[in-house]
Amino acid sequence: MTAMMREMIPCLVVFGFIMLMYTSAVSSMEPIPTLPLKIPLDSMKDKANAFGEEVKMLTQNLTNYNTYSDMARKHLTVPKNLNPQDLVDKFAREIEELLESKVKAVEKLVIAAENAKKDHEYRKNLQLEYVNNKKVLSQEDLKNIPMAMSSDIYAMINLTSDHLFNEVKVNPNYSTIHVPTNVYDQAPVILNGIKWSKKLDSIFKENRKAFSDLRWQYFCNADGFLRIYPGIKWPIRNEEDSVDMYDCRVRSWYIKAASSSKNIVILVDTSGSMKGRRRIITGKTIQKLLETLSDDDHFNIIRYSDKPEYLDSCFNGTLMQANIQNKQRAVKLFRELEMKQKGELNLALEEAFKLFENNDAKTLCNKAIMLITDGPAETYREIFDKHNWPNKTVRLFSFLVGREVKENRYAKWMACANKGYYTHISTLADVQESVQYYLRVLSRPMGIASKEGSLPRIPKWTPVYADYSTEVSQNLRKGVGLVTSVSMPVFDTSNTSTSKGSLLGVMGTDVPIQEIKDLVPKDKLGANAYAFMYTHHGYVLFHPNMKPMYQKTIKYGHREEHKKNETSEHKKEFRPFYNTIDITEMEYAVNHTDLHKFRQKLLSASNRRKPIRLKVKVPYDRMNRVEVVDHLYYTASIKGTPFKIALALPSYSTKLMLKKFDSVCAKVGNKQKEYEFAPWRYCGNNESLQATGLDRKLKILDLYKCVDGKGKCQDQDSILYSDLLIHHDMMKYKIADQSDYRFKIANALQTGSEYSYGHDYKKFYDKMGVELLFFATRGGLTDFVVTKSPQISPYWMGNRTETVQELYYRQAIMNKEEKKIDFTFSIPLNEEYSEGESDLTILSTIPVYVNDANVAVAGMLQNFTSFTDILKKHLFFNDCRSPECFSCEYLWPLTCYLLDENGYILYGMDGVSKFLGDTTNDMGLMAKLIADGVFIRESYTDFQAECKENYDEETEDESSSATLIFSPLKKLVNILLWSFMEIIMTVSQIGLSGWFYSEKASAAPVADNTCMFLGPNITFESMDPNFKEFALKFYCRKEPQDIQLVPCHMTKRAYRANFRVFRKRNKRTGEGFVLDGVIRGCSPSNCTRSYAVVWIKDTNMMLVAVENQGCNCTGVTDEVATMKGSPIIYILCSNFT
Repeated sequence: MTAMMREMIPCLVVFGFIMLMYTSAVSSMEPIPTLPLKIPLDSMKDKANAFGEEVKMLTQNLTNYNTYSDMARKHLTVPKNLNPQDLVDKFAREIEELLESKVKAVEKLVIAAENAKKDHEYRKNLQLEYVNNKKVLSQEDLKNIPMAMSSDIYAMINLTSDHLFNEVKVNPNYSTIHVPTNVYDQAPVILNGIKWSKKLDSIFKENRKAFSDLRWQYFCNADGFLRIYPGIKWPIRNEEDSVDMYDCRVRSWYIKAASSSKNIVILVDTSGSMKGRRRIITGKTIQKLLETLSDDDHFNIIRYSDKPEYLDSCFNGTLMQANIQNKQRAVKLFRELEMKQKGELNLALEEAFKLFENNDAKTLCNKAIMLITDGPAETYREIFDKHNWPNKTVRLFSFLVGREVKENRYAKWMACANKGYYTHISTLADVQESVQYYLRVLSRPMGIASKEGSLPRIPKWTPVYADYSTEVSQNLRKGVGLVTSVSMPVFDTSNTSTSKGSLLGVMGTDVPIQEIKDLVPKDKLGANAYAFMYTHHGYVLFHPNMKPMYQKTIKYGHREEHKKNETSEHKKEFRPFYNTIDITEMEYAVNHTDLHKFRQKLLSASNRRKPIRLKVKVPYDRMNRVEVVDHLYYTASIKGTPFKIALALPSYSTKLMLKKFDSVCAKVGNKQKEYEFAPWRYCGNNESLQATGLDRKLKILDLYKCVDGKGKCQDQDSILYSDLLIHHDMMKYKIADQSDYRFKIANALQTGSEYSYGHDYKKFYDKMGVELLFFATRGGLTDFVVTKSPQISPYWMGNRTETVQELYYRQAIMNKEEKKIDFTFSIPLNEEYSEGESDLTILSTIPVYVNDANVAVAGMLQNFTSFTDILKKHLFFNDCRSPECFSCEYLWPLTCYLLDENGYILYGMDGVSKFLGDTTNDMGLMAKLIADGVFIRESYTDFQAECKENYDEETEDESSSATLIFSPLKKLVNILLWSFMEIIMTVSQIGLSGWFYSEKASAAPVADNTCMFLGPNITFESMDPNFKEFALKFYCRKEPQDIQLVPCHMTKRAYRANFRVFRKRNKRTGEGFVLDGVIRGCSPSNCTRSYAVVWIKDTNMMLVAVENQGCNCTGVTDEVATMKGSPIIYILCSNFT
């Protein structure tokens, strides 16, 4: 090729590119009218309904739905409307009894501890051996640590598994000791405390015997050590070089019990003399002071140099709650400060007293000023005389920082004159212990009053938090999981003047949140009703929408290995503020302005006799689906605690149908092995909760079994009692040579002669792809039949035994009550599926009702290929060839989708299980269906979302919902850019890269197996060496890397079908449940697309047919039609005026 040709060809390529853009622009200005395709509606409607009738009849017959319904109507003759307020009151009393048992155990330990200390004689030179649980060896550890090392340093104890602590091994024979890293474990005060507290071991064991469900029992000494029972090997974090930073004195249960509620003002000297090391020590002191505050406390920080200023300008002149968000924000703001000018403490003291005076009505509690400085210049007697004397209602604690201080006598005088305490913090190592002293001062009046009997000792309860073993492992299945703790202070009750009323420490025990949740009467509540618990501050202890952990990392493996399951590993961690999630973040109100009033009513002091009403959006199925429901909330206070319990009920969940309680027992047997009970508590019995497998089944059956005409269960409203009677009678329909009664149904199936297989029932099930048949009852019984044992069905059923709380049950009832449909068909969402794959299944369900009360749900799990064979028989491979006869196969050009009630594709030519609006070609179709009212978009804020790391930088343009819709011009530019790149790649294939690059260019040394080049027969090896660098930079699709996620707030969207559109149209026209239309103004050339929708009556399915001839309608309407959420980026203002 000549040099002239080499020079001309790049110009020709660029010229062609420009001409292509010009032609496209001109063509868009001169639209060519196109005639929309006429879709035969009557034929489409008939064929869709024929398909619907077949799959409905198949589900109804094979599950034996009619027989079960008749049997239920025969037995369930007693209608009952639950009184939700009575139900929540009873629930609250059961929680009170549970929590009271924990309080009794702690009170017993407190008395024992105070007596043990009273009898102990302090010995300064005490020598003592004890089990330090950071130096404990188990049998497993001996394999890795030589015996020579273990003889003097480590202690050998026998650790065994205990179901109360999940995977954590314990020793129930004695307690073990933990000493913080910054505390000397051989100090006399530590050894003496360990010696006298050893007497607690016998009480620990007595409590464990008296209260069999008691978990950790512990005593935190005010000097720092922790005695914990049962004995354990201290859990350590998995990170390399991790240091044990645990100190029981900064745990929430210790802080709450160690003193009463506090109002704290921290005065921080930020003058020029506080630079350098003093600044570092000051920052650590503020952090440790804030760690001693609980959410019952309030604080503010005033920094002063030439004038006082509030550290957080958002809280000028007021006190803020000491929740974790406010405390972390304060620490962060201090790090950004600049130390300068001269310190004027007098002005800061005036502002502090003014702050207390303005906020005096907020709480009746301890008031204290924490002064952090390198030395005050005088005593400021006149200020204290004016504001604090003679009553001295505000204590002052002074903390002098730095190795060399200017003057300490003024700081000492100020503290002593105002009932406080003085301490000098010379190094960072001194901070923790120096800060702890002020708690002892604040607690001493409480100890003296308690000894004199003038002040009752009140147990303190914490918000939800993770057990330390769970926290370290970042695994809710290890340790006790999420807990709330009850704690009480332990005081020195001896009569010596120096120690009288001193705080010895705090005693406590944990209550697993799961133990409280087990008390929820799930059968009485029914589907889509739930309970939640919250504190007097509105923080949630448990709620079905609560997600305490987030997915931090998604690791990807090789594509071939993870073709079906792309995410191979998920690393989870606790969210930063999981224990201060507000109730308003859990309920998604339709009208957001209603949330504030809703919260106020929930937190009202007395039990409400009238329910709270709120219309809410209910996301479910991992927030992929949504429904709008009117909820009624019934609340009750839990006496002796700061907790409240609430039941959220849709109106339909209060109706029950029961068997007349004419006997106290039922005829039950164990003839059929394939049944499961929900993991609930039955008849107030807790033993079955700890049992597993067949043993658990037998324990539950034993509650209802007749023995001499009597049974153990006396609950006349027991729903399981009724379920067992129906189950027993249904067993009579069993065929002798088969394992279940439902096998006889195939013989009577009325769906066509080609399905007749005589008495070979297994062959029939194999033909229809039926894998599982089941009934799940409101009372917690799941009766099922596995038709193909090698399949996944037993595992599927074994992990879905919670009946009314399972997704399939909730979806079936939601569709019945809110959409008035009986048959629900669903597949796993967002799953990859290829034509012919056999592991995907579709679930069809029908709810069973007696007198408008739900009693059960019948279901069938069917192989997806078999289901689509029925679909294709009616809608694809039929004898239709004329334009008046509908066919998804032969009526070209037409694309068909089978959608569910939330817009997910049950079947489509381009794939399944994806949301229609997120498909490549039909976002515009979904937007048009929304505009027509077929679907309704519901948006809400998810406060527990997960975003990619640095999402605020990466999604600057994507935060606007408008950018979710690609404009036709942007689409055109992408197409042209792709075409241009294909030309370049083709040129590179014939060795012409020299036109674009110098002969001296070198290839980038990058491994070729990390790229996948898009194009015909294009590989890294086949490229011209001079082109490889360019291709790697601009045209290489990388293998997916690990994705780092962070907690965030996100606006999420979900969609719900509006079947009333079809009902209204049919009522108006009488043409059936159909809707059609044309999408106009599409690109290119203002083309049009015809579409038609048929609702398959009494199901959650819609058949959508749309014209498909390369016409892109994305962006035609302003509707947002995607499931993709939008991260919320908050911009914090620096000041409020």
